[in-house]
Amino acid sequence: NNNNNNMDNVTLQILPKDKVPDAAGVIAAAFVDSPSYKYLFSAPYMFTGTVPSRETRLQALTWVQEKYLNIRLDHEIIHIATTSKGEFVCAFVLEPQEKMGIISTWDMIMNGMALIPFKWGFGTLSRMLEVKDWYDLKMEEVKALDRVKDYSVVVLFRMVVKPEYQGKGIGSKMLLKAIESPELATRAVALATQEDRNVTFYSRLGFEVVHEEVFKCKDGITEVPNWFMVRFPKQ
Repeated sequence: NNNNNNMDNVTLQILPKDKVPDAAGVIAAAFVDSPSYKYLFSAPYMFTGTVPSRETRLQALTWVQEKYLNIRLDHEIIHIATTSKGEFVCAFVLEPQEKMGIISTWDMIMNGMALIPFKWGFGTLSRMLEVKDWYDLKMEEVKALDRVKDYSVVVLFRMVVKPEYQGKGIGSKMLLKAIESPELATRAVALATQEDRNVTFYSRLGFEVVHEEVFKCKDGITEVPNWFMVRFPKQ
């Protein structure tokens, strides 16, 4: 097997434009069955009443992630790791609080996000806004906690490792390399996860659960558990 995945041959870099499709595909595959994204893309179509299939959900999520990454490309906040042969290994977004909220509606329109209701339905757009508003509010509440409020915060999103490289410690090593860099070492890193197995993973990297809350979706059925975690800088 040529994929013995020596970590010495894996390097961390800011996402270049030519790697956006690779990153979007891996992110979509990793999150397609997550509770939040299942809720986002399970709104019945307006005219037929049918619910999108998993395959459709994967296509939609890949498309949305590609738009998301392209919008943020110039901000240099998307990190990827690649092998010496240029093969994609893992990706994650580290968004400093001073760069949050600077994506304008016009930026989103220019990158094609305005097509969402026409491609995937107005129900999907409504749910996307519902989920985004809830998470934005909760992350602001986390940043205002007594333990956190005195720190400058970076928020971690979309941490994914390509399946064939999982379980080898590469993702952990690359993430720690980024958050322990001189630019970020004095900052607190916050995240939200909906899966308890991820709590175990991030706990091993020094993150602590600072808040737990269930997101009760407007469909009156779906409830998504959330763990908000913070990794405080080493004193």
